[in-house]
Amino acid sequence: MKITRRTQLREAAFIILFRADYYDLEEMPGQIRSFFEDEDEFSEEEKQYIAARVLNVCEKIEEIDKALDRISVGWKVRRMNHSDLTALRLAYYEIVYDDSVPDAAAINDAVEFAKNYGTDNSGSFVNGILAKVVQNAGKE
Repeated sequence: MKITRRTQLREAAFIILFRADYYDLEEMPGQIRSFFEDEDEFSEEEKQYIAARVLNVCEKIEEIDKALDRISVGWKVRRMNHSDLTALRLAYYEIVYDDSVPDAAAINDAVEFAKNYGTDNSGSFVNGILAKVVQNAGKE
């Protein structure tokens, strides 16, 4: 699989968003700054994109989690693996709120992040939930 620059930006956002369950959301701007302190891989424009993506998802985390609770039968967000939940939050935001990201790209990257950072079953779990997100959003 070819890794695109957009996937790299999305993965950086994923890594920062993972911290959202361990810090107050008000602390996320500081977490973003901390992530970029020793980071020279990204241009200033890319850093702004990543930071905006993280903050936009954080703004909607409560709403996203409620939607994921409704969609994921038998798995409430409080019981989900944190890497799976982070991948779901990011992809949900992109599918529902960001028309500039193709649904397939959001899903593919979320599934890959879940596989890379989660458990053996994470990829299929995330894929199944995101398929329902797309279906519920009327984007089949």
